[in-house]
Amino acid sequence: MNQSIILLTYKEKILLMAKDDILHALEHNPWHFIVGIKNANDSFEHAIYREVEKEMDIQLDEIKFLSQIISNGNCQYFYHASLTSDDVNRIVRKEGIMLQFFAFKELRTLSLSDSTKLLVEKHKEVFEKINESEKLGKLSQQAQDKYL
Repeated sequence: MNQSIILLTYKEKILLMAKDDILHALEHNPWHFIVGIKNANDSFEHAIYREVEKEMDIQLDEIKFLSQIISNGNCQYFYHASLTSDDVNRIVRKEGIMLQFFAFKELRTLSLSDSTKLLVEKHKEVFEKINESEKLGKLSQQAQDKYL
């Protein structure tokens, strides 16, 4: 299966989705990044733009290619995009889908899909930058609070 997977971030938080199905526990429907399946006439980029619009009802302005993995004849393309405040405010949650932002350090405590674990492992440097930004943001806020 050829698929595109996107890491969506907003203010140093990572957006993940899961099926919100009473019949299936979260262990059976782990948190994962949004995944777009590439159709025959699609590009990998188009697949992820289409899936983000379908799942969240927003249109991304730009995505950044991170890498690809080819295994057993299947391709996985990994992308990143930063969401704006306008994007986040326009998100429409579809029935049966949970969308939630998590801090980088929270990922260790979540039940994650295999493709999500792979993306996190393969692109540690991206997640480390997010983690550093979180720390710097907290330090900056603490400094501002001290002087206000």
